[in-house]
Amino acid sequence: SSGINAEYGERLTIGHDGSGVSSGWYLDCVEVEVAGTTFIFPCEKWLSKHEEDGEIERDLYPVEDSTKYLVKVPYQIELTTSDLSSAGTDADVYVQLYGSEGKGEIVNLDNKSDNFERGQTDTFKLECRDVGEVHKLRVGHNGKGTQSGWHLEKIVLYRATQKLNPHNARWDKSSVKKYYFTCNRWLARSEDDGEIVRELIATDENGEPINTAEMITYTVSVHTSDVAGAGTDCNIFATLYGESGDSGERSLRKSDNINKFERDQVDVFNLTAVDLGTLSKVKIRHDDRGSIAAWHCSHIEVAVEGRATRVFPCQRWLATDEDDGQISRELAVLPEGMTIADAEEANLHLAKQRTVYHVTVYTGDLFGAGTDADVFLQMFGATEDSGAIQLKSCKSNSINKFERDAKDLFYVECIDVGNIDYLKVWTDGSGVGSDWFLERISVDMPSLGVKRTFPCEDWFGKGESDGTLEKTLYP
Repeated sequence: SSGINAEYGERLTIGHDGSGVSSGWYLDCVEVEVAGTTFIFPCEKWLSKHEEDGEIERDLYPVEDSTKYLVKVPYQIELTTSDLSSAGTDADVYVQLYGSEGKGEIVNLDNKSDNFERGQTDTFKLECRDVGEVHKLRVGHNGKGTQSGWHLEKIVLYRATQKLNPHNARWDKSSVKKYYFTCNRWLARSEDDGEIVRELIATDENGEPINTAEMITYTVSVHTSDVAGAGTDCNIFATLYGESGDSGERSLRKSDNINKFERDQVDVFNLTAVDLGTLSKVKIRHDDRGSIAAWHCSHIEVAVEGRATRVFPCQRWLATDEDDGQISRELAVLPEGMTIADAEEANLHLAKQRTVYHVTVYTGDLFGAGTDADVFLQMFGATEDSGAIQLKSCKSNSINKFERDAKDLFYVECIDVGNIDYLKVWTDGSGVGSDWFLERISVDMPSLGVKRTFPCEDWFGKGESDGTLEKTLYP
């Protein structure tokens, strides 16, 4: 038997008594209709003594706007590792889908067996955001482990056209669409072009592309400013955004210069991705590591053969001890005909497209609730997202962030994503005390005069709750 207790529509508690041979239950969500209005309480967890954290009771919080609740559908994905010497990997592998209805979340693939061995096909059942007709897939790994290099032969994706329980799905071939992705390349620092991320175009079983998308090589020129202390030893990462999606975050590793990102220097990189169409912005960040971390970026230029070179001004520090303390920037493209020499006009143009979000993070008042791990945030609006933002420079606690019962304030500057529909929050699981209990996050949007709260009330950590390091939060 199960029971529900609702408190004035602000919280819903649901559970069962655990009796019966098959008492375990995977709950997607609860819908409550009041006076013609439907409220959705997402769960997406097991209520089972033998799954995840073993809990059989959950507190659920309503989605503020039920039309914004992400519809998730089952997928099955098969990855075949090539039958070549040293083709297998020990690294953590992830995928991300893109389709006619937008992009899905980054999904880490792990079914607790010995995955991605030479000549082996690994199958995973997923439940992800419905991206519609799939047109590309990004696959990569984190480069960690003694044998991280990986030679991927192909991927086959099955997308269900009807709702199924992802943990007990019976795939009816008549209600499943198949997509094929051919790779036949290394994802390895020491092989091929040294990249550990690949974008693959969706095809039918005969190898014909699902749509007209093509692979494009983008030439990315990064200009470090000519100011004192401008150079950095950090690792730099970039994401390109266009009318047809984004490139995903890429590490800028291979430059013609031995020492990259030095004062008054230009470093050139090649980035291969499915054609993004007209470019709109670039997100640039560094990892704040190395003996000299602070970096002053002048601007970035992105060129594609046969197209006009686009310019993305920055002219700011990415440093925890300079400017506003941010180590990531979103750079809007200059209108055609405007150059970096038009600095004053360019800055006025960019200022109109940026906004500052006040993000307050509330850590719970439980034993061991605080964390030493790095925490990241991504904000999703109706048509834009902020990209990954590391919550690094805290305005309220400069030394110890994310401590038990703490309230940490961050100023996040990025291109305006509009009204925020949902947040993704995650940690990197690093540090001795990496587990974290997040109570809630509030986001103040001064440009809209709106403040939204995103409840969590859950643990992040491999040894807690459902064992995940990532959560999706709804207002």
